Amino acid sequence: MGGRWTDLGVGWCGVRRAAVVLVALAAVLVAFLGTAPALAQPPTPPPNPSDRDLQGSRADVAAKAGEIGRLTGELAKLEQREDELQVQLGEQREEANKALVDVQISQDAAAAAQQRVDSARVETDAATAAIEAARVRLDEFASAAYQQGVDSGPFGLLVGATGPDDLVDRAQFNDVIAQNQLAALDALERARVGKANADSTARAARDEAVTKAAAALDAKDEADAAVGRAQQAATAQVAELAKVDARRAEV
Repeated sequence: MGGRWTDLGVGWCGVRRAAVVLVALAAVLVAFLGTAPALAQPPTPPPNPSDRDLQGSRADVAAKAGEIGRLTGELAKLEQREDELQVQLGEQREEANKALVDVQISQDAAAAAQQRVDSARVETDAATAAIEAARVRLDEFASAAYQQGVDSGPFGLLVGATGPDDLVDRAQFNDVIAQNQLAALDALERARVGKANADSTARAARDEAVTKAAAALDAKDEADAAVGRAQQAATAQVAELAKVDARRAEV
């Protein structure tokens, strides 16, 4: 009897240990099964786009592509126009440079004309001095004739002569005075003609200088204005290009 209980006690203890192990295993299993879904749960996928969303996206892409194409075409036209304006600007600058050369040429011509004016003025002064010298000579001849009491007429020569020799001397003296008077008058006439020619030359040279200088200045002003207009057009074109390029970048 006592041996039986002993066997039963030993069996009961084994059962208790087995039960404890099973409870522990159950607790571990429950804990593992409770945490495993949380660790293994995948992220929520994004919703699939609808047909309307896809159609709207395609329309937006097509619209942007069309706008980019339109702006690209506009840029091509503007760039072509810019090239044309640059060519025009270059031509206008060439014209301005040519006008500047023309101004230099006209200034040289004006300087040469001024030299002719100065030369003509010198000739005019010389002619005036010659006229004055001729007048002095005439006055001297007239004074000498008066002091000698010479009558240039034939009757005066005969009446005043004291003899044949004196008559010849008077006649010769009278001839000398007459010839000198004629020479003085001729010199006076030449001086007058020279003065008139010199004055005419001076006026022509002055008019030529003024005309050329005015024409050169007008040409230079027009060339400068043309360059200014071309430069403004080119600047405006560059600004327009920048605007269109910025709009295309925003699309």
